[in-house]
Amino acid sequence: KVDFASLFKYLASKNGKLEGQLYMYENNISKESAMGNWALDAEIKQALANGWKAKPSTIDSYADSIMDRLNNLLGQTRV
Repeated sequence: KVDFASLFKYLASKNGKLEGQLYMYENNISKESAMGNWALDAEIKQALANGWKAKPSTIDSYADSIMDRLNNLLGQTRV
C-alpha cells in the first residue's frame, strides 16, 4: 500500500513536470505570477539544466500542503 505523500515524493525525485512546480514553491513564486511568464519558464529550465533539485524539506512541505487541501475537500464533501 502506498500513501499519496510517499507517491508524490517518489515522483518528485524523478525528472518530470513536478520539478517546475517545486522550483516555484521553493522560491515562493505564486502560480498567478507564473501564468504566461516566459522569463520564469526560461529561469526554471536553466535551473534544471544546471542541476537544480528540490530540497527534501521542500518536497515534504509541498506534499503536506497538497494533503491538507485534499483533506479539506474531503471534509467539505462529507455529509
